[in-house]
Amino acid sequence: RHIEGQSIGKEPKRMVFTCCVVNCYNRSGREKGVSFFSIPAVVEHQGDKTKELSMKRRHEWIKRINRKNWTPSKYARVCSDHFLCGKPSMLYDDTNADWVPSLKMGNALTLSTGNGGLEARNNIMKRELEVAEAMLLLSAMGREIPSTAAGKCL
Repeated sequence: RHIEGQSIGKEPKRMVFTCCVVNCYNRSGREKGVSFFSIPAVVEHQGDKTKELSMKRRHEWIKRINRKNWTPSKYARVCSDHFLCGKPSMLYDDTNADWVPSLKMGNALTLSTGNGGLEARNNIMKRELEVAEAMLLLSAMGREIPSTAAGKCL
């Protein structure tokens, strides 16, 4: 039976997220296999060390996103494309490269993609360059570089 104001056969609308990183146009519901992560909150009630570490992490995320005059809302999201392993590491894993987003942060060198059969090859080369740049940056920051072969991206 139809009730006034209800739509028949439609799912409820879901929140659509877009990635807040400059020059990233990923949007939930459109890209398959892309996950979205909230900007870390400051954890207030789990001790001073947790609060300090969560404040540092939040600050580093906002710094890496690097948007002028921007304060993230509770809806701000960063997509999985910006992490070596596709997701952020845990709060206390602060030496892990994925503690902060590090790939394709809107200011990295980009390669132009070619046409036809060269496009896939150029995309692979672009990804390898981004990973290499991120690894150099993270190494300079003293962060642990995850190794998919060692199973750290699980």
